[in-house]
Amino acid sequence: RLRRIARDATRLVMLATLPIFLILILAPRLVLGFFGEEFTTSASVLVVLCIGKYFSACCGPVGSFLNMTGQQVAMGRIMIGSAILNAVLNFLLIPQYGLLGAASATAVSTIAWNVSASLRVYRTHGFFFWFALPSWGRKNG
Repeated sequence: RLRRIARDATRLVMLATLPIFLILILAPRLVLGFFGEEFTTSASVLVVLCIGKYFSACCGPVGSFLNMTGQQVAMGRIMIGSAILNAVLNFLLIPQYGLLGAASATAVSTIAWNVSASLRVYRTHGFFFWFALPSWGRKNG
């Protein structure tokens, strides 16, 4: 039952955020233009950050799930590893790519911790929140 609820909730978040994600990555200059013309130059930064955040939405609340199921130490290690990855990538990318390098570092570290936490959920509980067929209407999730 927990597996079904987790997957269904993740699917709901994925579907609810998909239109916003698509608008932000397909028309970033238009969206940023509402804040002023000077913001439109950062359209590529918005796209990169949106990709990382949407990936996080697709993975579901894996961090919270691990914390609530007694895996908080593992989750802490995952977060420390991703923070170190973020710092290293920022150190390497910002001098050459500036704001886009910082956004890329953030997106990559966000994806890394979500993948790591998802793998941990799979190892400890036997399922992924994402990439599963819908379980609505089925008895076993």
